[in-house]
Amino acid sequence: MSILQNAYRKLSLHDYRVRAHYGLLARGGSLSEESMFMNMGYWKDQPKTLDEAARALVRLVAETARLGKGDRLLDVGCGFGDQDLFWMEEFGPTRIDAVNISTYQLKVVADRVKAQGLEDRFGLWAASATELPFEPATFDKVTCVEASHHFSSREAFLREALRVMKPGGQIVLADILPRPGYKVGAFERRNMHVADVNMYTADVYATKLQQMGYTHVEVRSIREDVCPPYSAFLLRRVGDGAVAQRMNPLVRWVAQAYLRRFGTFENLDFVIASAERPAQ
Repeated sequence: MSILQNAYRKLSLHDYRVRAHYGLLARGGSLSEESMFMNMGYWKDQPKTLDEAARALVRLVAETARLGKGDRLLDVGCGFGDQDLFWMEEFGPTRIDAVNISTYQLKVVADRVKAQGLEDRFGLWAASATELPFEPATFDKVTCVEASHHFSSREAFLREALRVMKPGGQIVLADILPRPGYKVGAFERRNMHVADVNMYTADVYATKLQQMGYTHVEVRSIREDVCPPYSAFLLRRVGDGAVAQRMNPLVRWVAQAYLRRFGTFENLDFVIASAERPAQ
């Protein structure tokens, strides 16, 4: 299965840093057991593994988007494609176009899609989220799971998403934000590869969506079912000798240093943001 290249622009230095970060995680940084998910998970129903929690999060995103048969979906920041394969099986959209800046990850996605015989229902794009290589009014739904905080500008992506969505289309994001009243320091931002322009709270997020022209805007926090349980999981897993041995040593050191310094992600919010392009 071929990966379509976007020639609209060259990647920025920030883009390359994000790509290198996830390339490192891909080579011995995963804490999951059965999947290649790279999200914090949704722990409301007390899942026993990160795999279960990660599936619960992407299920929540799809249910919020009312994803279903007949939809053409754009998934931006697709990782290794776990959510896309899950959505295709569980929700049955007509087609999924998946965008990522990591060609390494996209090659893995391509192999997985081919193995399931789904080449005719997927498109894979090596492209920037802020310059999407699609015509206006192409997609029924747009999703982004734990990725937009990495973009050089979340607002630029949201404008692009609005452009490529059909009238009445919907966007849903699972997103990491600063928690109201808390500060995310420079070290933490660098460690998370977050662009400074993306550091605003949920109320500002909602206002920005409305000012861009989105309607039916909702930005709701689910942090209590994400951040504390994920932090507890990390502490258990990083301290597990068998898990630590299979991890990339640099990834393990960074994770341990981060947890020692920042603990339970007390200063982070985690939201599900949804909005629609006006029907007219």
